[in-house]
Amino acid sequence: MKQIPLTANWTFHEPESNRWLSAKVPGCIHTDLLRHDLIPDPFRGEKEKELAWISERDWVYRTTFQAPASGEHLELVAHGLDTFAEVRLDGRLLAKTDNMFVRHTWALPDLDRQHEHELQITFRSVLPEVARRGKNQDVTAWCDPVGGASTVRKSQCNFGWDWGPRFVTAGIFRAIEIQAWSGNCFRHVKISQEHREGRVLVKLEPELAVKDRKATCRFRVRLGDQIVAEGDGLEIKIPEPRLWWPNGHGGQPLYHIELDLVCDGRRIDRWQRSIGLRTIALDQTPDEFGTSFRFLVNGRPVFAKGANWIPAHVFPHGLGRKDDEPLLRSAVDANMNMMRVWGGGIYEHEAFYDLCDELGIMVWQDFMYACGLYPGDKAFLKSAALEADQQVRRLHHRASLALWCGNNEIEMGLEALQKNPARKKAY
Repeated sequence: MKQIPLTANWTFHEPESNRWLSAKVPGCIHTDLLRHDLIPDPFRGEKEKELAWISERDWVYRTTFQAPASGEHLELVAHGLDTFAEVRLDGRLLAKTDNMFVRHTWALPDLDRQHEHELQITFRSVLPEVARRGKNQDVTAWCDPVGGASTVRKSQCNFGWDWGPRFVTAGIFRAIEIQAWSGNCFRHVKISQEHREGRVLVKLEPELAVKDRKATCRFRVRLGDQIVAEGDGLEIKIPEPRLWWPNGHGGQPLYHIELDLVCDGRRIDRWQRSIGLRTIALDQTPDEFGTSFRFLVNGRPVFAKGANWIPAHVFPHGLGRKDDEPLLRSAVDANMNMMRVWGGGIYEHEAFYDLCDELGIMVWQDFMYACGLYPGDKAFLKSAALEADQQVRRLHHRASLALWCGNNEIEMGLEALQKNPARKKAY
């Protein structure tokens, strides 16, 4: 598979001046406006009210691109659109989106390879939809803690929080690209481990774009520069396995797995990940006080010492290793071994989890729900299920991933709701 990033030639429409100005992708409308000196520094003084107009408008982004000549199948993949977006290709509506945390893939079977194409994405203001949905909410502050955050699938701290300002963003906040492939390709590979008496068996379960009984898989596993296993098939026996441990309990060796998809003796796709060999279990054994609550790593009880992780910047697009490494290394220096990714922010980028894998920081991963009452209609639940499925599949192989948590502090809100005599019968 070839991945062609669509990062060049982006412009955005500034309605007040009726101009098209250069844009950065990934990015957001606030930083684009700031780059053109159209707004003051959002972090100097009290700018929340002064800049509230930004979130009240619709914003249009566009670019042109030429499709790659090779590749039997072409797809447009958007890894993060924030949030209510209308995607058009050469004026034709491809889709409307409503979840910042969902990856979107659109097949482009008839795309002309000889000419340029225009991609245009209109970001509608989330505020009218928040207002509409808010009318159906119950009578309690927990339904609307910071101005409608819980009614839409968007980073809730965009709406303001006790630690940060209210800047309701819009834009292409994660990568967008054209993917080109021929014959077949990997859609996903599930990894599981079996640990028995000092031996580790790694099992791979690939999902292919096209079902093909003739396709086979060939693997290679490296530890550093050394090849420790290679062969055909989907089961890998790791000789003399070196286990991954949290900070302070041992090392963090990472095995790099390459899996080739082979058809008619020719490699047509390659999937690769780095994994740590370990087991992590949450022990809740009954005891004299109720139940225990501790993590067992490779069978050993580990005392979790850590902190709460919020996005490293109010505008998190473009953050990477250089931004997160000083923060996570300071956690290691303080003898921490766990970081809780807070449910009011974002599912973090790959470099964050790379660092946690490398540094021995276990991740308590919240789903993105915090301090609010959420809709229960079919459309919302369908979107939430897709979001959860995508994020679990994206992160399931991580050595650092210790636990998925459903939310942040919502139980308190539900208890308050049940005690509220004015609550609607719908709840």
